[in-house]
Amino acid sequence: MAVGLVFMPRSPIFLLSKGKVDEAKKALLFLRGPDFDVNSEMKAMEQSLEESKSVGSISLLTLLTNRVYLMPFLISMAAQFLQQFCGINAVLSYAVTIFEDAKVDLDAYVCNILVAVTQIGFTAVSMFLVDRLGRRVLLVASEVVMCACLIAIGVYFYLKSQVDPGSSDNLQGGNSVLPYVTQKTVENIAMVPLVAVLLFVAGFSIGLGPIPWVINAEIFPKEAKNLGASLCASFNWFCAFLVVRFYPSAAQAFHVHNTYFFFGGVCLLGAIFVILAVPETKGKTEEDMKAHFSGSRTS
Repeated sequence: MAVGLVFMPRSPIFLLSKGKVDEAKKALLFLRGPDFDVNSEMKAMEQSLEESKSVGSISLLTLLTNRVYLMPFLISMAAQFLQQFCGINAVLSYAVTIFEDAKVDLDAYVCNILVAVTQIGFTAVSMFLVDRLGRRVLLVASEVVMCACLIAIGVYFYLKSQVDPGSSDNLQGGNSVLPYVTQKTVENIAMVPLVAVLLFVAGFSIGLGPIPWVINAEIFPKEAKNLGASLCASFNWFCAFLVVRFYPSAAQAFHVHNTYFFFGGVCLLGAIFVILAVPETKGKTEEDMKAHFSGSRTS
């Protein structure tokens, strides 16, 4: 990254804000190509800067008391919460432990590599879908897929706890309360955690992974974007810390399967929340979003 940044031009709009027009044009030509006509884009940037100066910024008190700013702030905060409390960082951080505990036939570290490859591949898929299908569709689909996968993982570990006396999650000392569930039954479905984790990561990568960040950048009116988006990003990483820090304790205190059922419940509530509360930001400007939350209509 450090080497790459040596060749990285400074932001054209930043240079324009400092009055360095020639440097801004040179940087834009580097990004667009030497034969690209950048004059119209330069004018649009200059106009955007003038508008930003005229609009100004808002205070934290205004963000929290004015409905036009508070509603997008709460929606973005909820999206950041859902992204982390779906359990993604618990799954990724403890994937090897999950696969070892599940006694998956493949090597646990090979499984972990498959998880990483899945995340990369489906994040690329998301790049092609996000502007075709919209944010809401991908978010809802993502939440539903992840909910189903988490429930499948939870059911597997519940069944395993019933028949495996050596399991840290054992509930009955090896004596199953489900007479039709045997050790052989659990062994026959040992690949369920791997398949479910891969589908879970795929679902996360096409929706709940990237889109909360997209919404965080698109949902705020211009004057609230710097403050609101920064607070939401900070909240996201605070939630990530909570999940990774307390997942082992929660799994021990409430059993592994209940922890995954909890994450699945969060995903289900997330899908409902998106349907009821999250507006579509695809193709919308800051002015459009401000009009949406103020209750007025734009042409």
